[in-house]
Amino acid sequence: MGSRKITPDDERSILFAYSEGKTGSEILDILDGKFKTTKTVYDTLRRFGVSRRNGGTCPASVDHFYFAKIDTPEKAYVLGLIVTGGWVRSDGRPEVALQLVVEDKNIIEFVKREWKTDRKILVLRKGKFKGLNGKVYQSSPMARIAVQSERMHSDLSAYGVVKSKTRKTWMPLLDEWAMPYLIRGIIDGDGTIYRHGQTGQPCVRFVGSPFLVGQVTMYLTMILGVGYRNPSLKSDSDFLSYVDYSISDDVVKILDYAYGGEMSVSIGRKMESAKSILSEVR
Repeated sequence: MGSRKITPDDERSILFAYSEGKTGSEILDILDGKFKTTKTVYDTLRRFGVSRRNGGTCPASVDHFYFAKIDTPEKAYVLGLIVTGGWVRSDGRPEVALQLVVEDKNIIEFVKREWKTDRKILVLRKGKFKGLNGKVYQSSPMARIAVQSERMHSDLSAYGVVKSKTRKTWMPLLDEWAMPYLIRGIIDGDGTIYRHGQTGQPCVRFVGSPFLVGQVTMYLTMILGVGYRNPSLKSDSDFLSYVDYSISDDVVKILDYAYGGEMSVSIGRKMESAKSILSEVR
């Protein structure tokens, strides 16, 4: 009997047993003597950002392995949301968070269910800010879900979601079936479906890091045959780019690709805009 290197299956067993209220010693018994001391158990909990119970209080739960494998449309969609509307932090305990305007709190609630977490959704109200035109605007209230998980933090880094990602994020490449849901998440997270104010022409806008926007446009050109659009630098930023699609055929191809699948989850107003535009050509 002796210690050995801990495996992902061991980590899952430890996290599950601890979430069920088992003590460190009980978890050692469950692992059938693979490890000598409870230090292995508590080191694992620490790596995943799980606090030790104090006076019977259970730590916040979360599915630490959610991003270990993108094997459902919902996971691909949530990844797209995180790529544009979320972030990771590594100061102190590793944190993964998603934030959207409070109008879209139902999507934050959906992500909370997907992550199987009991963390509370925060509603943040910020003050006023001055726009580029000199006018003062009121910031929209925001809804946020944040969890602590070293494993989620690590898995997301493989998809380009890293610290200070606004400058660095790239577009993840998933299995072919998953890419439409990823693109939907990217649009829902920080994109726009709109009609031109003067012409009424339907348009789609992607916003993100120069790497992300450039790769999205290149991917859509290769997969859908839409015209390539050279990303433009946002006038209020030195590290954010955007690209607009306004040719009707291109817009229809993109919206049909991203919003025409069977999965119904989406930000309501964007799904409605997509369906409205698609219904006009069918």
